[in-house]
Amino acid sequence: MGKTMSEPTSGDGAAGEARGPDKAVAPPAPGPNKKEPGRLGRAESASRRAVLLVGSGVFAFILGGFVMSGLSVRVGERLGAISNEAAAWLLHWILLRTWLWAILPFLGWAAGRYLGVQALRFAVTATLSGEAFGLMLATASDGLDWVMGSPGDMVARALTLVGGVGLVSWAVSRGLASADAAQAVADVEAEKRKAEYAEFLARAEGKSSPAPQPSPQGDRED
Repeated sequence: MGKTMSEPTSGDGAAGEARGPDKAVAPPAPGPNKKEPGRLGRAESASRRAVLLVGSGVFAFILGGFVMSGLSVRVGERLGAISNEAAAWLLHWILLRTWLWAILPFLGWAAGRYLGVQALRFAVTATLSGEAFGLMLATASDGLDWVMGSPGDMVARALTLVGGVGLVSWAVSRGLASADAAQAVADVEAEKRKAEYAEFLARAEGKSSPAPQPSPQGDRED
């Protein structure tokens, strides 16, 4: 009479082991701690920030030039030739500083709101970059005589430049304050949702828990 059961082969044993209960697998060893960025990473970050600050000043000056040209045409059509020299000189400097008093503060607010740049650093770097770019263009086209100008023009250039730095710094500060306020609102909303979710879980667990039943042993003793 033949054998009713054959001995398991090595392949069957391996398959049995594969079909057996899963063995506990040791958790992977924790990886090395994340290192802080090295000198190259810090230098790259600083260079990007410098490009942002310098580019903002140059972009504001270029865009302000287009805006100033349009405003000059509109003002000339409305007012015509201004006979008063003081009023013409004042209007000239107001239009000349359009990039510094209108365009750059808006860019500074956006940078503070969404990028979190430092107010004074952005204001000084961007303002000086735009001013240097404008002076280089003026020197290349009209020479140093137009750049230096009269003593009144030099004083006006210095005063408007300092005032522009203060205005841009204030705009960046307002952007930073707006970012902080938005973050505070987001934190409050997150905490509120977290509390509502915890309350929902507590209610769900209370409804799903079974009611206590009397012990059968107590009924037998009675």
